Amino acid sequence: MNIYLCSPKSDQAEVILNLIKKHQPETNIYGVLFDHEKPFYSRHIKKFIRIEDLEIKDKLLIPTGARSTQYFLERQDTRIGAVTLTTNALKVYDKPWILDQATSCSIPVPKTWLTVNEIEAFPVFYKQRHEEGGGTRGLAKAIEDIPIDNRQNLIFQEYIDSPGTYGVGFLAEKGEIIAISTHFEELSLPITGGSAVTITPFNDDRLERYSREIIRKLNYSGWGLVEFKYCPNRQNFVFMEVNAKLWASCQLAFDTEPKFSELLFDIKQPAITRERILFLNRYLRNGFKFCLANKKFLYSSKITIYRGFLKSLVVFLIPKSLFSLIHQTKR
Repeated sequence: MNIYLCSPKSDQAEVILNLIKKHQPETNIYGVLFDHEKPFYSRHIKKFIRIEDLEIKDKLLIPTGARSTQYFLERQDTRIGAVTLTTNALKVYDKPWILDQATSCSIPVPKTWLTVNEIEAFPVFYKQRHEEGGGTRGLAKAIEDIPIDNRQNLIFQEYIDSPGTYGVGFLAEKGEIIAISTHFEELSLPITGGSAVTITPFNDDRLERYSREIIRKLNYSGWGLVEFKYCPNRQNFVFMEVNAKLWASCQLAFDTEPKFSELLFDIKQPAITRERILFLNRYLRNGFKFCLANKKFLYSSKITIYRGFLKSLVVFLIPKSLFSLIHQTKR
């Protein structure tokens, strides 16, 4: 069997690569590269192919992040195993639209402004209006903190002052969730929110209920992650977004809920009890002060290391001022 794994250097791609090679070692895995992605040494990848050179028809394609997922959904539905991610999922990339859908389901959402002139109070959290994977995001305590050259592509939301974020990973078919994994993301990269640095299994009926309601409203089919913040003022969870992609911290879902590996890859494995996972690459990339302040997590977590660890270690060891100087010199 041949599998074409997109953006193979991503963390979620490495999770899938390790899973398949452990349980289906005879599978041929090809790495599909986008834009500025480059080949790298991997004893598990048979060959690298640039996306523009790939005939996608009749191939088992596995998109990973937002870029590759959007690329294929703009062309066709994407099926992995027993689960099909349909082109309809592209709608959730529009952040204002998905917030309106959540509101129509009576799910709490943060107060949101579409232009800087509408902002009523600071601080605000800003992020991309349309999902592209990563990109501009952060916390602004004043209007001067918002990037000037990108404001037209951002939305601005009330700052919810509570630690971490909550995520509900899922597989769904025609609006019904058929596999679910809920977690608490205690620490993130970047610190203001992004990919998990530490992640812990978490259960709350409201998170599951809200997720099922929005997925049913969307008649969503495929895989994804619903994200929430906990609002102390509301004493409730607040919907943030739906990510139509395999999320960077999907390792926890594959470990703790066997349905994910079974439905996607026809791999049956027992559930593994996890208290907390710490992704060491991302931990180091947040810098020395962050690591020192959060060193307790090193002693109470299952440590996970992905490809690129040595680069993360170098970034950690080099002072930020010197690293910036080296980066500028390369230009």
